Amino acid sequence: MISEREKLLRSAQRALLFGVTKTLRFMSLEIRDNTLFVLVYLDDEPSEEDRDIYYGVAGEIEGDFSTLERNEVRIVVTKESYDKIEHLQHLVFARAETD
Repeated sequence: MISEREKLLRSAQRALLFGVTKTLRFMSLEIRDNTLFVLVYLDDEPSEEDRDIYYGVAGEIEGDFSTLERNEVRIVVTKESYDKIEHLQHLVFARAETD
């Protein structure tokens, strides 16, 4: 039997297909209180199309879980390094960043 964690990660992987924009740095997520929380870090201000893509990713993941009542997407623009930013429980995307 597939665990809820594995189901969530597979769902995120599928939802992110063609859902990674050029400004995406990191994406993490978690489920609590029947809500999917999605935290998106970008290196530049998102366009409306980019915002639609991330809300769409969250909606696709939410649709895979009958127990979820809603989703909350937070988009943060920052140049801070990965070790200096907040993370949710499951990291589902991280861009390679070199100096």
